Amino acid sequence: MAHIVFVTCERWPNISASDNQVADALRQRGHVVEPVTWQDDVTRLQSADLILLRSQWDYHYDLAAFTTWLDHVEAATLPVYNPVSLVRWNLHKDYLFDLQTRGVLIPTSHLLPPHENPAPIFQRQDWSQAVIKPLAGASGHLVARVTLADLPDWSAQTQSQRADGAWLIQEFRPEIQVSGEWSMIFLAGHFSHAVVKRPTHGEYRVNSQYAGEITRQEPALSIVQQAQQILTHLPVMPLYARVDGIVTADGDLCLIELELNEPGLYFNFAPEQAVHFAKVISDLLV
Repeated sequence: MAHIVFVTCERWPNISASDNQVADALRQRGHVVEPVTWQDDVTRLQSADLILLRSQWDYHYDLAAFTTWLDHVEAATLPVYNPVSLVRWNLHKDYLFDLQTRGVLIPTSHLLPPHENPAPIFQRQDWSQAVIKPLAGASGHLVARVTLADLPDWSAQTQSQRADGAWLIQEFRPEIQVSGEWSMIFLAGHFSHAVVKRPTHGEYRVNSQYAGEITRQEPALSIVQQAQQILTHLPVMPLYARVDGIVTADGDLCLIELELNEPGLYFNFAPEQAVHFAKVISDLLV
């Protein structure tokens, strides 16, 4: 019998509904499972045989405190998945540029330094609109689709937030509204299941608070292979990963996000895979 911790957060301290299916399957295997928020003292993790960073969904509201917590966890050499080094790399969306240098297709993207006027980027790229998001953020927080004409208002509204660091500006990809965004889940490097997220009419964001439609679907083998190839560029294979992207007209996967920190894994759409993940986790304890 092992003691397994699911790391959560103060805003959502309970294990998520999706992850609860994994937790229940682990309990059926005889393990003790409990949630611990990342805001708790690290000493609460000392007795755990395995720690899963799963739903620390408020980390971006105090990124400095969260990165300090990660440092403490790493210094304590606790058995954490995904590894702290991967999570730290994944916290800032400039990891996309790292993957791009390794041949991964991403939307045309630029870093936007604090207070810099994004208009010249629009003009160089001949964009009428773009998506702008904080470099470190989650759950669609402060993500906006901005037209060239709206830039002055956007700049004024985000002035205080932009003082905190760089942002990411990307071309708007209409495929998200037309065919939706794929979320492909990989467990220990192997494809598990996938969902397609389609925004509501007139919306482009597909995060849960925007009430888009989510359906389980089976991606083409070529898309799965492209997603799996992205994971081979990482220094270690993550225990869990979610590859979010769109499929272009040429059948290529365009990576929107590679989620290694706190992704929802949609086990509510694939309960049999929750049972499988419990086995994968249990095998780590042998």
